[in-house]
Amino acid sequence: MKINILLSTFVLLCTSLAYGQFEISGKVIDAKTSESLAFANITFNAISNRGVITDIDGNFYYQSKDSLKTLKVSYLGYKDLQIEVKQYKDVILQLETSEESLNEVIITNGENPALRIIRKVIANRDLNNPLKKGGFKYTAYNRSIIDREGRQKTADSLRNAFLNQIEKGELDPKSDSISDYEKILIQERNFNIMLFESVSQRKFLPPDLSEEKVIATRVSGFKNPYFAMLATELQPFGFYEDNIDLLDLHFLNPIASGSIKRYDYQLEEQIFRAKDTIFNISFQPKKSSNIDGLKGFMYVNSNGYALQNIVAEPFDEMMINLKIQQKYQYLNNEDWFPEQLNFEIMENNGVFINGKSYLSEIELLDSLKKKDFSEVALTYAKDAPNKPEAFWDAYRIDSLSQKDKATYRVVDSIGERLKLDKIVEVGTEIGNGYIPWGKFNIPINRFFGYNKHEGFRLGAGLETNKKLFKNIVFGGYVAYGHRDNDWKYGVKIRFDIDPTKDMFLQLNYQNDVREIGTASMNRSSGFSLNGDLRSFIASHMDFVESFELKFGRRDLKYLTWSASLKNENIKPQYDYFFIENQNLISNYSNTQAEFKLRYAHRERIVETPLKRVSLGTNYPVFNAIYTQGFDNLLGGDFSYQKIEASVHQSFFLRNFGKTRYRFQTGYLDGNVPLGLLFTGEGSKDNDIPVVMYDTFQTMLPYEFLSDRYAHLFLTHDLGSLLFKTKKFSPGLVIHHNMGWGSLNTVFSHAWTYKTKDDVFIESGLELTKLIQMNYLNTMYFNFGIGGFYRYGDYSLDNSSDNFALKINTTFSFN
Repeated sequence: MKINILLSTFVLLCTSLAYGQFEISGKVIDAKTSESLAFANITFNAISNRGVITDIDGNFYYQSKDSLKTLKVSYLGYKDLQIEVKQYKDVILQLETSEESLNEVIITNGENPALRIIRKVIANRDLNNPLKKGGFKYTAYNRSIIDREGRQKTADSLRNAFLNQIEKGELDPKSDSISDYEKILIQERNFNIMLFESVSQRKFLPPDLSEEKVIATRVSGFKNPYFAMLATELQPFGFYEDNIDLLDLHFLNPIASGSIKRYDYQLEEQIFRAKDTIFNISFQPKKSSNIDGLKGFMYVNSNGYALQNIVAEPFDEMMINLKIQQKYQYLNNEDWFPEQLNFEIMENNGVFINGKSYLSEIELLDSLKKKDFSEVALTYAKDAPNKPEAFWDAYRIDSLSQKDKATYRVVDSIGERLKLDKIVEVGTEIGNGYIPWGKFNIPINRFFGYNKHEGFRLGAGLETNKKLFKNIVFGGYVAYGHRDNDWKYGVKIRFDIDPTKDMFLQLNYQNDVREIGTASMNRSSGFSLNGDLRSFIASHMDFVESFELKFGRRDLKYLTWSASLKNENIKPQYDYFFIENQNLISNYSNTQAEFKLRYAHRERIVETPLKRVSLGTNYPVFNAIYTQGFDNLLGGDFSYQKIEASVHQSFFLRNFGKTRYRFQTGYLDGNVPLGLLFTGEGSKDNDIPVVMYDTFQTMLPYEFLSDRYAHLFLTHDLGSLLFKTKKFSPGLVIHHNMGWGSLNTVFSHAWTYKTKDDVFIESGLELTKLIQMNYLNTMYFNFGIGGFYRYGDYSLDNSSDNFALKINTTFSFN
């Protein structure tokens, strides 16, 4: 019996070895640049259905029961390579580029056999879209490198020169005269400038509930790299949405509905694998299509007509080069799901970022519910930077190469010497508006300011940080206006009760100026560089001494609110009297209780052990403020109720550009001085003729006065959809603004003003990117011009006075 078992085992073993004895593995690369070629097709023994497609790293592995005699490699844009199989392990296949490029392929719709396949891909888009099928979760290993093209060759040549000098006795490698960088070049063969690694666990529920936790993070040169995961935000998850968003740029998807009219497609190759056929289809925008489009190729599997692989990059030339690569797997013989995601960003100066994500432990779940998700979309485990090497080995696709090890060893050494963690900490605080100084932070915005009342405003401020008190901030500032010749100052104490709920208690004291009409809801900063310039033209100010106690927190995931009690002594700094019972009042006191709330549905919050940051939302954002004034509390002179509310949103429409709207309204019940009413919505100023969003461009700053109002600001950015050439692609922005307001207490104000009891209307056009300046070879700093015209009931007698000509500034990558 034992002999029979042994014989059976031996026969099975021999059979297994016989069937699996022919194995081959290797990599396909560009012969000139050594770049890995993802999704190259390899066939063996001239049999079309016997082969393999390389993965996202250009690697391949194939096993056959028959001997492998020949192989053929084909890849779009490269010459086919056919060789005899002489080596079975670590085979390097180098492909040479073909003279025929994708840009030369022009196929009309009637001749194009790819259209039938593309139509089926579009018809099955929602069925194959992982973001629309149901809930899922997975674990991802993410890896990114930063380096500079050609740097390695220079480094290697320098290293060889140093080694030759050492060998000849011309150089002492231990000499203090040699720089640290030169010593590193002598010791190490090569290394990247920076290497990022992270492991994260994500869960998702359609349409847009997502929560991701980084359980491990590592960056060369840093001990606490909580920024490593942000690199994976640079590319989309999946390739089925109408628009593919890259670096805040919106590209029309070649498989979006209606894309057949705007793209050319070419069936490059048919690959047969078992029962399935894989169609290799190249794509690029039609010459007649003025779109922000992509070029590249896709592998479409006849099983469900789903994407199996995709390589895409912008069709138009940009300041930076972008490329994404994605590979999908057929999960559980049921659904297509992303398996590998890759992106590459390269600047004109040669600096590049190459990032890769490998998905594992994928589960499709119907059990996920909305209650399983918090408002925090991305969070970090406290021990994420401290995972041992054994943990990383369990998730890495391949073990660290000698180059990777050298990168960690060299850059960690440099990072410790240069204190890179400290540099990032300082940079982060500067991004938050502070300069760190030991246990204190210095607010940058307190140094310098300008408005028409104060002229140039110079000052300084100081606040404690978490190095002194973990949850308490003491701060203060002082400033001086060179036109009004007045000193201003203020102090605050803030107690962060529970940072995870944004819960705080704050006490403020200020003796400062405040523009009239801005006592409650602040203006939005808009979505351009020009949005925060409205304060520059402020000329009518109240001098306000105020005491305020404020409490706030977050509830219901996306709702933040605050309640405050404030007492103010107000001195108008302009010629004005408030008339009450035939008395002329200049200075007055105001005591008010205020309740503010903000609701941003599906707002994405990133939470690290250091801070919480909002990444915004695609949904409308609602703000509301209710204010109650008291006439006999803490010396207050007026009893009134004030309500203000606003909603704003920006969204991208396929083939039509980006739309933004803001609707804001207010109502005040009571008779109060000018400083507490509604005004200041205009931005026409001959000294600073700049486009300022969410204001009326043709209206003087304080032209109208209201105790109730409604304003609507509509903006649509067409980008370069109407006109584009290779050298010149200006953008077009359309504006339409409307406003209404009234004032019940018209005889209470000794001041010159108007009321807009009818509807104020203006429209305008902006041309952007008329002049472009190269900014550090990474982006363009653009200048443009806008024209606006007021008409209707409030048009002025002189037609030229209805017109406003303004400049605009923007940043762009193209």
